[in-house]
Amino acid sequence: MSVQQANVLVEFYEGIIEKALRRVLDERHALFPATDPELAGQIARINAKPNITVLEAALLLNCSDSHLYAKIKAAKRKTTGYPIPFLDLDGVYVFPRERLIEWAESEKERKTLKLEKGGA
Repeated sequence: MSVQQANVLVEFYEGIIEKALRRVLDERHALFPATDPELAGQIARINAKPNITVLEAALLLNCSDSHLYAKIKAAKRKTTGYPIPFLDLDGVYVFPRERLIEWAESEKERKTLKLEKGGA
């Protein structure tokens, strides 16, 4: 293969990779619109870490930190069928980010009280 042919192949593959990367970034932007550059930066930093703090998890999941502490408490007491995945580092709680997202996206069965017919 000549140098010219190799250069043509390199340009061809670079074009394919560039188009694919642009498509992935466009899709990601559609999922996580970067309307606030500071928030986008925070989310990017969170997504770069394997374990995240309670405050980072609250930002990522769009909930309060007190809600997450309640979920941790329920998981520790084993009073939930869907315990939140967390690590206790001598009283400092962190979440394995990927497992937390899987947990958040999983469908959880809601427990409801069913009244029997004729019962009060």
